[in-house]
Amino acid sequence: MAQSNTSASPQPPSRNGSSVQLSATEYQNQQRQQQVQQQQQKEAAAAAAAAAAVAAEISADGINFNSNDDGEADSKRRRIARACDQCRKKKIKCDGKTPACTHCQNYHTECVFTLVEKKRQPPKGAKYIEGLENRLGRMESLLKLSGILPEFDSKTDLGTLEKRLEAQRLQSITGNSPNCTNNPLFSRPVSANGTPNSSSVICGSSPSEASKEEEEPESLSDKMSSLVTNARGETRFIGSSSGFSIFSPKGIQWVNSKTGDQAFQKMLVKLIQADTKFEHWRPDVWDAVFSTNTRNPLPSKEEAQAYAREYFDTINVLFPLYHQQTFETMLEEQYSDNPPKGTGWFASLNMVLAMGSRIRGSNMKHPSEDEDSRGWKLFQNAMCLYPVLTLQNTDINSIQALLAMALFLQGTANPQPLYNIVAAAVRVAFSIGLHRRADAFGFGREEAEHRNRVFWIAYLIDKDIALRSGRPSIINDDDINLELPEEESFDGLGMITLAGGRGRVNLFRRNCRFAQIQGRVYMQLYSAKAAKQSDGELLNTIGELDRELEDWRDSIPLDFRPEHEISDAYQEATMPIVLMHFAYFNCLATIHRMSIAHSYWTNRLAQYAVSGLSTKPLNPRVFSSAALSVSAARSSIHLLKYVNQNDINCVWYLSSFLAFI
Repeated sequence: MAQSNTSASPQPPSRNGSSVQLSATEYQNQQRQQQVQQQQQKEAAAAAAAAAAVAAEISADGINFNSNDDGEADSKRRRIARACDQCRKKKIKCDGKTPACTHCQNYHTECVFTLVEKKRQPPKGAKYIEGLENRLGRMESLLKLSGILPEFDSKTDLGTLEKRLEAQRLQSITGNSPNCTNNPLFSRPVSANGTPNSSSVICGSSPSEASKEEEEPESLSDKMSSLVTNARGETRFIGSSSGFSIFSPKGIQWVNSKTGDQAFQKMLVKLIQADTKFEHWRPDVWDAVFSTNTRNPLPSKEEAQAYAREYFDTINVLFPLYHQQTFETMLEEQYSDNPPKGTGWFASLNMVLAMGSRIRGSNMKHPSEDEDSRGWKLFQNAMCLYPVLTLQNTDINSIQALLAMALFLQGTANPQPLYNIVAAAVRVAFSIGLHRRADAFGFGREEAEHRNRVFWIAYLIDKDIALRSGRPSIINDDDINLELPEEESFDGLGMITLAGGRGRVNLFRRNCRFAQIQGRVYMQLYSAKAAKQSDGELLNTIGELDRELEDWRDSIPLDFRPEHEISDAYQEATMPIVLMHFAYFNCLATIHRMSIAHSYWTNRLAQYAVSGLSTKPLNPRVFSSAALSVSAARSSIHLLKYVNQNDINCVWYLSSFLAFI
């Protein structure tokens, strides 16, 4: 029988797991105190728990909040933490009565509880917390989309929100026809509880709009698409051509209209609530592929911050791949005791530092081999994660890292790695739906614009390398419904302020427009299909592309328009502007090279080529293709005065532009 000194006051268990013996009454009092403390600790997470309950308690009739009765239900759920020593020793049920349990009273033994402190669980990692934040953000957007939580009412308390949801559920029960607003399946195209199997889909239209007989084809395509989010906040895009598009809002509405009931919809609700894990489908064979221990040490915190400043003050200004404030916050955490988790972040960190190191080295009068070597070692850190970034991850950090690798490799002699890395980045971007309008999936303005920018940078690199290398682009423009970046960016990135305060110009937007022209030049003049054009069709195509390119050139301010001197007022943006000029002259020569290759050198030959064809008048510039190509070559040579001769990476990048001279 266990012995206890009942006269001594109980002491709390020590940190090393030592046990303390208490009487039953003392044990119950301490248990109550612990319950109060635990309740206080849980209050901080009440908002997150309530938000999760919104998604977890979805039913076929609407969104329900199951409230519990205060007294009875709580008492029924109350259980003692563990049995007394005697009951535990005999492995029998202990009723926990005070001052002694029934068993100890019957056998006239002293009822003693021995407390053993449980080891504290390690804190959740940053990746888990980031996943929770992403999921909570998605749920908040879900409520805003449904009309329950207005856009301006982001601080609505949970009690008020619960009343709104309950009132909406009661309204649906009274006989109103189900619509997108009160239907749990028509709320958002991403998961509320995190797994791909528990996906929701976006509605996108009000009941009055849904009743229209005709809808815009583009809008219909968006509604038949869906975006699925897993527990880590990673997303999967399912397009309208997929058989799984039947689970989109329009697909579910169509099934309901054909069957005359909501059986299909209710079945989906049950599947949503099922506890299935997509992650378990991954074969273990990939573990060896995804594991890597090859990592070079990161620079010191001070050096890392200096490299990051170099990058954000130059490249990121006109090619806004990263959000600076978010990156700097995570950089600060990287050098703390709890660094951010995730391969996408670590690869992005190394690539930003690698480019910053390269920029610092190029600014030196005598380039340092150490800086160049350090940049390549940081690139190696990111490249070791390439299998994970491309075969496993589906988050925007991974896409940013891949695109940063592509930007880094533009200054190398071998285009092969660049061509394949940007293709992989585009494929991952497709998998999370970056090629579709973000507002169709309920993202806020800033998040939508950020996704938009990342995809357009992928587009820029893809179209540029395709035209310069003569290889097909990975992006088909017919698959994209994105608008060009906003003319007035919300954070000023991509913008150049004109000298004398004459306004601002979004150079990033104009570069994206130029990339569209580059893509059309390749497809309409150099693709296999383009080779089947007749002579007259080819001349018309050359004239149309030349006119489109000249319209783009005229949209550039005179201060840095191609074929004009670059003003000294734009020292910080000189190299991006110079590269834009090189790309313009290369594109111009590439267009008119096709005319020269077919010997359309004179007006007479051009007229002969189109004789007998009822076409619109030719662009007169097609008769001057040779002169235009020579002028483009001379202008490119003239631009070399702006190039830093010590920057070998820039020289390699420009070599493909100078090849046509």
